[in-house]
Amino acid sequence: MATSHSQERFAGFRSASDCPRLQPDPYALKKLDEKIESFMSDVTSLQFSEDFVGTVTDRFVEAFRRLDAIARDDPFWDGTNRRPTQYKLASFCEIALRVNPMDCEALGLKVAVSTVFGTFAPEPWERLATACRVDPTWIVNSALYAECYGSYDTVPDLVSLLSRMGLCSHVLPQLKEMIAGVQDRPGSRILARKCSASWANRVLEGCGHV
Repeated sequence: MATSHSQERFAGFRSASDCPRLQPDPYALKKLDEKIESFMSDVTSLQFSEDFVGTVTDRFVEAFRRLDAIARDDPFWDGTNRRPTQYKLASFCEIALRVNPMDCEALGLKVAVSTVFGTFAPEPWERLATACRVDPTWIVNSALYAECYGSYDTVPDLVSLLSRMGLCSHVLPQLKEMIAGVQDRPGSRILARKCSASWANRVLEGCGHV
């Protein structure tokens, strides 16, 4: 899936609110563009598929549009300045899932927001894989990105999820490719070279395939 440059995503954003003081601040929109730009730059070194990157970034944008569409007199905004920002996205996703915890669309928004922010969300990913069609390698991608750029250990949560859902064998080729291919990509960033192979080895070991 081809993705548009991040500068085109929020630069011309049109708020659902007619009141300027309740619309997203231009600075907040700039930070959203920077967040997506950073994500897209980082994942280049990890060689994720265009389909994964495009879907995640598109859903991230859609999540913000839906956040902005919430009426400003809705209780969601109580205690805030009633202006949409990236920091309100997680709360919006959680509230959207309260109505139906297995809603595929809401779950897709939730995991996309978490992924772009460098956080692996095993529970929403598991629900998404249970209720909807999802490529198991996308779950691995999200966990790897959080490990390499969110800077925390995602292996235990990922292995637990893959084992519970019987997905270890489905992602085995992807993990082995990470290990075998890392030396064939001398142009990759040092962080990615150090991270991908050792991480994949630990996941394989946890799944019992080493």
